[in-house]
This record gives sequence, structure tokens and C-alpha cells, in this order.
Amino acid sequence: MGNHSRSLFSTWVALFLSLGSIACAYVTVITATTLAQPSFIAVNGVYVSGALLRGLLSSQSSDILGRRISVFISAALSLLGGALQVEFVHIAMFIAARLVEGLGIGSLFAVTPLFQSEVSPQAPGLIVGLHGIFISLGTILCDWIGFGFYFVNAGGSQWRIPLAIQYVPTLILACGVWFIPESPR
Repeated sequence: MGNHSRSLFSTWVALFLSLGSIACAYVTVITATTLAQPSFIAVNGVYVSGALLRGLLSSQSSDILGRRISVFISAALSLLGGALQVEFVHIAMFIAARLVEGLGIGSLFAVTPLFQSEVSPQAPGLIVGLHGIFISLGTILCDWIGFGFYFVNAGGSQWRIPLAIQYVPTLILACGVWFIPESPR
């Protein structure tokens, strides 16, 4: 593979990994657009606690397990937490779901830019800049989706569908991570 082909491939891998950035932003912001009541402050606190805990541990675990497996486990935790949120029947279940999702997203937030920089040795700073761009894109998408569903008058659909939309980038990431190379590190 020539230098140009390798550079193009690295860029595509970094763009693919940016789905993790979109997922991080979307999941973090979605409760603000759908569940902005004061009673849900505890829900957000649990999510942030899970994200902090897993974010701090993700460096060591991704060194041991490898970047691809770490991204997959993080995406799987996020998907599990998202599924529990969409189907919750009691507030305790929703709080537990946000904790599980925080564990997944905290690791994605830490491992994604690291993985991006390691697969693009030609311009790691430029490629990791994609992380910030796609976090902004995820936030914008989430805000517009939340705004659009604010006007839906169909019971739980007003918040369940925006919560379910978070599956899209995370599911693509979880399935597709096996088709990209492991980090050379």
C-alpha cells in the first residue's frame, strides 16, 4: 500500500472512529433535551460518575485488552445502557441504565481520540481534531432531534425515540470496529 493509500485509509479509519465522538456527545446531551426536569438531576449525576470512573480506568484497560476490544466493550455498555433507558419502568432502572451508559461512554470518550491518533501517524493532531468536530456534530444532532421530538404528542415517544436514536452511531461502531486494524501500539 502506497503512502497516499495508507494516508487515505488512516483518514477513513479515523472518520469511522469519530462515530464514538458523536455517540459521546449525543448520549451526554440527550437527557438535557428530553428530561430537563429537576427530578432528573440525580440521573445525570450517576451518568457523569460512571463516565468519570470508566474514563479514568480506560487507559489501563485499553493497553491490556487492545483498542478495538476496548471500543467494542464501551459501545456494548452504551448500547445496554441505552436499551435499559428506553424500556425503563421504574426510576431506579433508569438511574442504573444511566450508570451503565456512563461507564461505556466514559471509555469511548477516552479511547476514541487515542485510537485515532495511533492509526494516523502522518498527522495525528489533525486527525484527533476530528474528535472535537464530531462531538460538536453529535451535540447539534441531539439538540435538533430533541427539539423536533418536543412537539410530538404521543406519550412516551416524545422522549423514548430520541433516547433510542443513540443506538445508531454506537451500533455501527460496535459492529464495524472489527473491520479496522488494531492500533499499531
